[in-house]
Amino acid sequence: MKSLGLFSIVYIIFALGFLVSYWPGDLSKSLSQNAARKKSSIIYYGIAFVPFLVFFTIFFLGWFITEFRLPLFFSIVYSIGLFGQVVALVIPETRGWKIAIHRGFAFMMSLSLWLLTAMLLLQPGFSDIARIWGVGTAIYMGVCWALVIFSKKAYEYSLLFQVSYVLSFLIFILLATYTV
Repeated sequence: MKSLGLFSIVYIIFALGFLVSYWPGDLSKSLSQNAARKKSSIIYYGIAFVPFLVFFTIFFLGWFITEFRLPLFFSIVYSIGLFGQVVALVIPETRGWKIAIHRGFAFMMSLSLWLLTAMLLLQPGFSDIARIWGVGTAIYMGVCWALVIFSKKAYEYSLLFQVSYVLSFLIFILLATYTV
């Protein structure tokens, strides 16, 4: 079950890399905004994420949380973020009311990643390298939030911020898993 974490992360990196190269996007738009431009890319985006979410959740809830004896609240925050991700997948950011719904649930998911990172930093049992990366990730996430809240200029690079934000979290999980 431990290997599902690595598999799911490598899978989603390649799947989203294909999305960005096949349907080149605009740096000022998020992955989902770029995917929402065409019906074919919306379908691909959903198909790419479903296996990732299934495998990563099995790894996370079935191995990671158990292995590191994380509290129930951690599972609840993860589940809330997962719910946000699923709703954001089901309701693409196309137009009208879908924009507000999608953004609200995407916000929920991204906030949960920051909370999960902070909660993991409070837990014992991680290697020094994982903990250092985790501190850097938490700081970087905070900077991203500050930039998005206080600087309209940051929106010009939404895709880069989103990808690096999520990738930093996933690398933290891999380091915590494999450098114990």
